[in-house]
Order: sequence, then structure tokens, then C-alpha cells
Amino acid sequence: MIVMTIAKRGRRKKKRNYDVKIINNSSSTTTQIPAIVVIGGTSKLRKLVLKAAVWMIYDQVGDRVAPNIELEITLVNGLIQDEAVYGDCFAADCMRSIRPRYFEIRIDDMLELPTLLETLAHEIVHLRQYAKDQLYEYRNGDSRYAGKRYPKDCEDVPWEEEASALEQHIYQKYSSQL
Repeated sequence: MIVMTIAKRGRRKKKRNYDVKIINNSSSTTTQIPAIVVIGGTSKLRKLVLKAAVWMIYDQVGDRVAPNIELEITLVNGLIQDEAVYGDCFAADCMRSIRPRYFEIRIDDMLELPTLLETLAHEIVHLRQYAKDQLYEYRNGDSRYAGKRYPKDCEDVPWEEEASALEQHIYQKYSSQL
């Protein structure tokens, strides 16, 4: 059984950092966690998103890669109205690294909690695709997925199909362990 605790760290006004400790009771060891900052939304929502993000990252990238991930999650008000998306994921160091470790995820904070967590799961799948070099973005906007290059204006791309197919499964798996 894995136990996860969250404690507030520091007293910053704009960015709230939390310490998350994961303890694996079966082996009595403390597991290292990815460095995650959640910005925006309410304090309660930030904690829920942080806890879900840690779990989903471990589920998707595994114990070896997860502690090396740095993630900034921004809960944006009006993302759907402004950009017509529920959320997005960027590999911030993708241009200089084949297997990036620093990511930014944005999610509309007006979504209902189940939809918000499904969107987070969708974006974590993209994080895994970048981190495991399954997805790569070129400087000109083209992408490479599973060894095949896709132009930037290509529709129905396979990495979106994979993320859409897995988002509900990951969310349900996460919800069942609560």
C-alpha cells in the first residue's frame, strides 16, 4: 500500500509549493517524487491536482523516470473560451533534449473535477510521450511520433488518439485507489 501526504511549504503569494511524501508501506521506504508546482485555482483544487499528478506521472513513466520530472501545472481561467482547448502540455526543454524532463501543463480551472482530472490524465500521457522520446517537436512545428514525421498542420494525429484512448482509463484507475 502506498500512502501519500501533502504539506504546505513556504508562504509565497503567487506560487504555492507543497511537499509531497510518498511512503511505500510494503518496503518501508520513502519514494522520491517529481518536482511539481501548481499555480492558480483554489488551494483545495491545487492539492487535488498535485496529488493526482504525482500518481499519474508514476503510473505513466515509472519509478526510474518520475523522480527526474519537473512539472509546472497552471490552472487557467477561460482557457476553453480563449484557445478552445481543455488543456495542453509542453515539453519546455524539448528543443535541446531528446528526452525532456521539464514540462508545463495548462488546464482550464472552470472544468468539473472529474473532467479536469481526465484532462490532467490526457496531458500526462503527452508528458510520457515526450519523456520517453515517443513524441518530439521540431523547430518548424512538425512532430515525430513512433518514428514517423507529421507536418504541423496534420489532423487526426496518433499521439492525440493514444492520449484520448487512455485518459478515462487512467482517471478511473486513479479514482479507484482513493
